[in-house]
Amino acid sequence: MRIRDRSQESHFTHGINDMQNELHNYVERMGARIRERYGIAEEYKYQLRECDSGVILVYGRLYSGFQEETEDEKFSLKRARLNLPRVFDIPVLNIKFGSGVTQGFFCGQIIAARGTIIDNEFTAEEVFTDLRLQLVDPIPESFSQKIVVCCGPYFKDDLSVLNQINKSVLRHQPDIALFLGPFVVENTPMLYNKDCSKTAEDLTKEIIETLSDSIPNSLFIGSPDDLIGFPFLPNGKIFTSGANYTVSGDPTFISIGPLSIAATAHDVQFATAKQFDGPTSGKLKEISKQFAHQCSTCPVIDPKVQLFHIKKLEIESTPHIFISPTRFVQSSEDIDGTKIVCVPSSFKSGKIMPFAIISCNNGFVDVTFQN
Repeated sequence: MRIRDRSQESHFTHGINDMQNELHNYVERMGARIRERYGIAEEYKYQLRECDSGVILVYGRLYSGFQEETEDEKFSLKRARLNLPRVFDIPVLNIKFGSGVTQGFFCGQIIAARGTIIDNEFTAEEVFTDLRLQLVDPIPESFSQKIVVCCGPYFKDDLSVLNQINKSVLRHQPDIALFLGPFVVENTPMLYNKDCSKTAEDLTKEIIETLSDSIPNSLFIGSPDDLIGFPFLPNGKIFTSGANYTVSGDPTFISIGPLSIAATAHDVQFATAKQFDGPTSGKLKEISKQFAHQCSTCPVIDPKVQLFHIKKLEIESTPHIFISPTRFVQSSEDIDGTKIVCVPSSFKSGKIMPFAIISCNNGFVDVTFQN
């Protein structure tokens, strides 16, 4: 197993110009990828100040039309704007979507669009969202692998449930067990008990060692919600690795022979759903599709994301599997050969919840949920 953990570089405070430059560079690269992906021969229209007729092609990142972005303000297509990279002669376009565009969109999504512009209002009649340069490579039929995925929080106030989760995982005899944080959250009752002698670090270590006990290959990815971690993305590893387990940062990119996996411990499905505007029917399926299309472990505008390090969230090669926690129901969607797997907490309402069992056999990836 090979792990790529881009979060381990130092996290320094950067000036606003540095962050803007990094974001502009990122969006410009994605704009070029869209043209390549869809085989679009026409050039983008960069001179928009005097443009008031004809069909043009533009690209950028969707934002809401509020004066100030806050975590609680919901993205709305009625107030949407397309922030343009610096290669355009204006910084932003008000955007509305024609009747033929029926899908939903979310704040932070990178798109290209073909349409018309009148008085700085752009009407998109055709929208392109796929940033992938290629689809997944085929998996040899001879390759076999079983991965069990569990998500935190793992307990409320009784650590004995950790042994039950460990035994349940062991029953499946996985090649790799993947545990996503959070492992210890801020409001953990045990830490505030007057008789508690453990620190958050002590408790995190105990949880990791208990969950990984007797499992030869365990991988732990901390969450921005972990008490001893960092409340941002990308997120460095929260603890040191042990004899039979590895601790990695968020996001983590895993290669197991021909199998490639992108994993995050941040509930990006919930974060995207909050900033999604579109048809309610099929909403989560459309979000899963965009996780594959947008080539990022967190494509939505999220206050946890450090914009200067946005490139570290980029999924450079289309993975066979994308893994994320969810506070919604468990789900698995196949998007052009990429399995988008969203796993709920392993412990909820006093019960152990189903894990994701990912099996790779005969060239196919199959996902079931059981405990």
